[in-house]
Amino acid sequence: MSKILFSFLNLIAFISFNAQSFEYSRSWGTYIGPVDVTSWTESATKTMLFDNQNNIHLTGTARGYPNNYPTSYYDQFRVGNGGQGFKINPSLMNTTNTVAAKLNPYGNVEAYEYYNYLLDNDGYRKKLKYIDHNNNYYYEYAAFINNLPIAPTQNAWLQNSNHPQLGTVLAKHSPNGTLLWATYLPVGNQTYIYGLLANISIAEDESGNIYLAGSSDIKQNIATPGTFQDTYQLLYNQTTEILNGYIVKLNSNGEKIWGTYFPSQIYNLKYYNNSLYIVGGQEPTGNQYNIASTNAFQSVPDNFNLQKFNAENGTRLWGTYYGHSDGSSRINSIDVNETGVYVMGDAQSNTTTQGYFGTSGTHQATNAGSYDLFLSKFNYSGERIWSTYFGGTGLDQAYSCMQPLALNGNDIYITGWTYGLGNNLATPETYKSSPTLNTNLATNQFFVKFNSNGQRIWASYYGDSSLGYNLPINIAVNNSSLYLYGETLATTGYSTPNSWQPQIIDPNNQKKNVAFVAKFDLTNLSTSENNKSEKLILYNNPNNGNFSLEGNILEKETCTIKLYDMTGKFIHSQTLEKNKYQNIYLKEKLLRGTYMVQVNDSKNNNLANIKMIVKN
Repeated sequence: MSKILFSFLNLIAFISFNAQSFEYSRSWGTYIGPVDVTSWTESATKTMLFDNQNNIHLTGTARGYPNNYPTSYYDQFRVGNGGQGFKINPSLMNTTNTVAAKLNPYGNVEAYEYYNYLLDNDGYRKKLKYIDHNNNYYYEYAAFINNLPIAPTQNAWLQNSNHPQLGTVLAKHSPNGTLLWATYLPVGNQTYIYGLLANISIAEDESGNIYLAGSSDIKQNIATPGTFQDTYQLLYNQTTEILNGYIVKLNSNGEKIWGTYFPSQIYNLKYYNNSLYIVGGQEPTGNQYNIASTNAFQSVPDNFNLQKFNAENGTRLWGTYYGHSDGSSRINSIDVNETGVYVMGDAQSNTTTQGYFGTSGTHQATNAGSYDLFLSKFNYSGERIWSTYFGGTGLDQAYSCMQPLALNGNDIYITGWTYGLGNNLATPETYKSSPTLNTNLATNQFFVKFNSNGQRIWASYYGDSSLGYNLPINIAVNNSSLYLYGETLATTGYSTPNSWQPQIIDPNNQKKNVAFVAKFDLTNLSTSENNKSEKLILYNNPNNGNFSLEGNILEKETCTIKLYDMTGKFIHSQTLEKNKYQNIYLKEKLLRGTYMVQVNDSKNNNLANIKMIVKN
């Protein structure tokens, strides 16, 4: 009887999980920028960041040679007064410029900038690395030292570059752009020699301290006594000396509190509840420190490892290898929240390693093809709670996806792409429940939602199929909305009517990657949000620029309104007094036309977006 009841309950759970409806609708989608671009620069930095106005900040690269387009082709995409003119150096076969873009919540581009990638003796590279909870911006600058636009500030961590000619600086700017502090970063000389981007992760705690993780060959001014590894090691990959990893804690003024080396390269760093979680790489020859701690989940060495550090003092709490050596596996991302520690990546499984990343009771306990994605959950003590594969008979990967994992409470989102003929990965009644093409040469991108118990809620494709390979797609959650950012070759399926860039601009039809970005909003607001927004009423619509708002929430919280025109241009912002009835006087400021009135609560959560017509 108990077995029958257990089977019945499992059936009910299965039906419940697989009957979940897709709760989002696409608000807008657009192509952005020239052809031959990437949606990433290096793996340590999120490729999508958000400020407290819910603007989206994107990073990427654009290659200018050998595309046979003049600089004017690339410069036509520039928006705003920042950045540099696109640079092409025919003597370099891979002429790359970094890209920085900013879009408002309605999908309109407010900035699109290029920065030279150490191509010549002029220019510099600038990259947004992080935005903290106070809306301060952290930028990384790299150039010949004489060309750096920012110099280290007094008392900040490192005052000198470890390279005689080149330097990399991390600078903290206030929301209005004022420089708060700046420090050199201990970038290894190999980074400059091979023209690489510094792979440096940044995290922040509740007090405004920041944590940096990367790799370096500097033997002084990093480690402090009493931390996990307080001395530099000579490490080797066969006979080649390689860098030590490091973690450094800086206070809100950029002064070092503690630092530690680490035996392997560090790929990702996350902060949660006074602890640091990192993804490390392969153990090199010459290491004298244990990467796996006592009673680790996996003590057998592999190409990747997971670590937890005490954020107060830099001591290691636990460590484990994670992966298998038969076939190959790769950790792409780690994230932590109130429900646990989540790790996702790619797994190429041979017969002897089938099922390594799968546990019973999850969505997919064994791999379906030679290449699948995996998603694993650990507790804060380093014990694996569950793990699941996601994939089919095609080649399914998150390779080149620099932001393929996003958490929102109990909801876990992942992205990836599948190449070649395979079974359908999507669930019914989602945004796109089947691929446009299912052939040997087609790539299809997808995004998936899991719950915190390892059950798939839904899966959907995005965009049309591309006849190409290695087309990453990234995901982020901000203010209850989903954002997708990636690359495609497809000329349809990625833009909405009247979007910023509805078509790929490629006069010579070179058919190279172009970037895209899209926003999905909840179809129905949650109960609490709906209760707030349904009572907001805008009177006098149409009006002459003067209008009124009414709502119970307006007397309970200090709300703000923001006005945009229909191109997405910001027009006006105003903080409201706590009154149920609000009179707004903008007759002298607003011209005839249509506007979007955005009302936000005291936590900057969006309550309502109301279209308003002004007839002067």
